[in-house]
Amino acid sequence: MGADALRRAVEVDDPDLGTVRVSTVEDLLLAKLDFADGDLDGLQGRDIGRLLMTHGDGLDDTYLRRHAIGLGVSALLDEAARRAGR
Repeated sequence: MGADALRRAVEVDDPDLGTVRVSTVEDLLLAKLDFADGDLDGLQGRDIGRLLMTHGDGLDDTYLRRHAIGLGVSALLDEAARRAGR
């Protein structure tokens, strides 16, 4: 995921910091799924649910699914998506 995440990072111009690279929503979701350690009931799970509900239609599902499988969190992604109504 690392090299893909760097390629996909979005550049944002900040008046104080200059140009900064920001993770995509998909990469944030993957990191939170990995960090959640199988538990969607804690803070990470709530964040994941909110991200899925807010950005669900605009997510790159192919990228998300491929990397979720690689991280071993595809079942957790499926459960989070189910809870979020996706």
